[in-house]
Amino acid sequence: MMDANDVTVSLLKTFDEFTDFECGDQEYSNFIKRPDRAQKYRLQNLNVTYLFRAGETPIGYVTVAMGSLRKQDQIAGAGKSSGAVSCVLIEHIARDSRYKGKGVGKIMIDWVINLAHELSKTIGCRLVVLEIPQHLITQFQSYGFELIPPDKLNRHYVMFFDLGIISSLD
Repeated sequence: MMDANDVTVSLLKTFDEFTDFECGDQEYSNFIKRPDRAQKYRLQNLNVTYLFRAGETPIGYVTVAMGSLRKQDQIAGAGKSSGAVSCVLIEHIARDSRYKGKGVGKIMIDWVINLAHELSKTIGCRLVVLEIPQHLITQFQSYGFELIPPDKLNRHYVMFFDLGIISSLD
């Protein structure tokens, strides 16, 4: 198992090399193999991609953006009124297949949740949200994410992690 202390996180740069990166999802592998595409999104303020490394080896990446989720009865603590709840949206999350079962996914999720906690102190952020295929539901539930019941037309599932309420203001 990898320890978070063995992993460094940095913003993705155009010159970062990912030719050997494979995560089992061709779309996600191709996204990171073309860092110029990710940089284009960052320059347009659409999202930001962070690279996770063990030493010099890329082991995973996370692309995040700010977003909102419509309040629904299914979201704990969101109330029954209409409106939106601010969130950090995980647009991409992938770890290299060679690191499967080594705890890299948990390290990346913990890092995103910590980022969202920090954002909640300065700009307001209540949830971490991601959209995933059905076969990943159990995995993300093990990280503390909750499933929002899907509508009948949706093939992907939306999950959220509730950061909770800040108990006191400094």
